[in-house]
Amino acid sequence: SQLAASGYNSQLAASGHNSQLAASGYNSQLAASGHNSKLAASGDDSQLAASGYNSQLAASGYNSKLAASGYNSKLAASGDNSQLAASGDDSKLAASGYNSQLAASGDNSKLAASGYNSQLAASGHNSKLAASGYNSQLELNGLKSVGANIGVNGKIKGKKGNWIVLAEYNENGCPLCVKSAQIDGEKIKEDTFYKLKNGEFVEADE
Repeated sequence: SQLAASGYNSQLAASGHNSQLAASGYNSQLAASGHNSKLAASGDDSQLAASGYNSQLAASGYNSKLAASGYNSKLAASGDNSQLAASGDDSKLAASGYNSQLAASGDNSKLAASGYNSQLAASGHNSKLAASGYNSQLELNGLKSVGANIGVNGKIKGKKGNWIVLAEYNENGCPLCVKSAQIDGEKIKEDTFYKLKNGEFVEADE
């Protein structure tokens, strides 16, 4: 099925395979349970949900919510204050707006955020997280994962055995140091936020 709506407050739902849903109005709600679905919304406050495998969800409006439970899903949001969640393995989540929240519970997930004050969390194994915006935080709750937070005032925490990367900047925003380390449970404690200060990993507030 193919569904398209351009008006405000639209609601679209499709349960068949290979569905495509598109809405450009504000406050739209899109839901698809079939495989290989594609959902797109450009209005603010949109909500997109897909439970089929290989789904693709994209929202450009502010305060959008995107959720996918199928494997190999792709979620992208460019508006501020967006929320993205994926529970299937091999999912990809990307957000460029400020204050975005990204969460993935499947293994081999990839999360990336470039906006300020973003929060990224992955509980699946072999996940990769990256953030470049100011004041962003990353949580590596799965095993065999890597997280890189190269934004100003960035912080990161994770489980023992994971690798972390942080960057430090001067007051003018120029980079001073980029450093990586493995969480060993001793020098770098697990489940504890760290930041870089004077080129060293130091504990940061929650």
